[in-house]
Parts: sequence; C-alpha cells; structure tokens
Amino acid sequence: MTDFFIVDVFSVDRYTGNQLAVFLNGHTYNTEQMQTLAREMHFSETTFIMQSAEEIAQQDTTVLIIPVRIFTPASEIPFAGHPTLGTAFVVQQQLIQHPIETLSLQMSGGLIPVQFTYHNAQPYLLTMTQNQPVFGAIIDKHDMAKCLNLSIDAFNEQYPVQIVSTGLPFIIVALKQREDVQKAWVQLQVLQSLAPQVEPDANILVFAMDPIDEDNDVHVRVFVPELGVSEDPATGSANGCLCAFLLRYPVPEENTARATHSLTLRVEQGYAIDRPSLLYLNGKRVNDLYDIRVGGSVHFVARAELLG
Repeated sequence: MTDFFIVDVFSVDRYTGNQLAVFLNGHTYNTEQMQTLAREMHFSETTFIMQSAEEIAQQDTTVLIIPVRIFTPASEIPFAGHPTLGTAFVVQQQLIQHPIETLSLQMSGGLIPVQFTYHNAQPYLLTMTQNQPVFGAIIDKHDMAKCLNLSIDAFNEQYPVQIVSTGLPFIIVALKQREDVQKAWVQLQVLQSLAPQVEPDANILVFAMDPIDEDNDVHVRVFVPELGVSEDPATGSANGCLCAFLLRYPVPEENTARATHSLTLRVEQGYAIDRPSLLYLNGKRVNDLYDIRVGGSVHFVARAELLG
C-alpha cells in the first residue's frame, strides 16, 4: 500500500528542484498528525490530498477540483507554488491515469488552476495560474541592506524593495549582480525588527538579471526562515510575486506609462544549495489586472508506506 509519493518540482532532472511529499487519503489524518508528518518529512512543504481516489474518480475530469492542505515543518500555509504543481502531477499520474488538460486545487488560499502540457502522453510542463497580487509596504533599502548583510551599493536602483503577495507575502529585492545575490544571507533579528512595517510571515526573494546559465534570464534565491526553511530551492509562490513585481515596475522606465505589459522569463534558483531548479514565468498586466502563470517540470523520486 502506498501512503505517499516524493516528487521533485521545478526540476531539471530527478534529484534537482524542490522536494515534496504528497500524501494520499489526507482526509484520514487530523491536523496534528499532518503537522507531525510534515515535520518528519522535513521538506519545505508536504501536501495532503483531502479526497479518496474513489471520490476523485467520480468527478467530471473536465472540471476537476481537488481539496488539498499544505504544511511546512513549522505550520500550515494557505498556498505555495511547488506543492501545487507536485500535487497536481501526482493526482494526474496516480489517481486519474490519463491525460487531462487542467485541474484545480482548492486550498485555503483560493482555487488554483493547473494546466498540463504533454509529450508522448507524459506531462513535461505543468503551469499554475496564481491569484491577483497584493502590493504591500515599500521597505527602506538601508534597512534591507542590514537585513541581508549587503552594501547599499548592491541594490538595483531601478526597483523599490516591496512586499508582494499572490497568497503568501514575499519581500522582493532587486540586486545588481549575481555575485550580490550569492552573498546575501538573512539576519533574522534585523528582519524581525522591521515589524510592523514587515508582516511577521513575510519572507524574502532576492534576484538579479545575471543568470549562471546563459539560456536563463533571472538568478534567484528565496529565504523562508519564518516557515522553518532557511533557503528554498524552488519557490513558485515567490516567483509569482516576482512576476507581478516586474510587471508593475517594467524597465526601461519610459515604458511604465503604458497600460499593458507582458513578460516571459526563465528563472534559475537553488544553485546555492546544490538543487538547481528552473521556473517558467509568463505574465501580463492590463491596467491593474494581472495574469500570472508559473510553470515547471515534475519528476517522481519515490513511493512509500508508513509503518505502524
């Protein structure tokens, strides 16, 4: 009997990307048990499918809606990117077992559609549509320089430092060079001292338009210490916020007066912790309406059974 699967999400191959444990039959666990299992897995997130295989099989596959709960090692969260894609992949591969165009995951943070792209009947790209962004406080760059243990000269002057959320809040920090991104490290006490300007659960994405791989566009690191994870190898929620941020603040500056902006980017993440990851961002803004899509590949790693 299989109780859960382990998959790598936003992966370039197996054993890259962000690890995820996906539990079947999540409705058979209570909240305390789910949190205990997430702590035991000790991945950045663990998900629980809250319907049985029989209930899912009875749904119309053209309008599939699957309830899911997401836990970090520290707490339950309303939304996260790589758990969305990884869980959708497991549902399609193991519970539906035939190609479908789309399904939606119902989370406490909202309904998230996931689209499937196939090659030889196997999904090679999954793409989620994220919620409308909420733009929060703009943070003083001197404060953020102290928080990241960086010089103020490392910051890209074309962008503000701002909190953005499409379900989870992230502080988006633009730096000039990849070298600056690689030097960054969160000083947690300084981050906590920024309250109430910074929400207690706001975490940090730092980026530079200076990738390692010349085929990519952006080099990213994401720090999520408040959720019990010091650095995340691939973060769909944070990169959705980055997509919204870059649509709100397009460069060159003379283009900001236009009502419509679009972008397509390849984002690399996870290199600092030896988990290379690749995320595809596709976004469009018309006035204040955003279409934010984040995609990537998923690979199976293991299937497992709980003992006892």
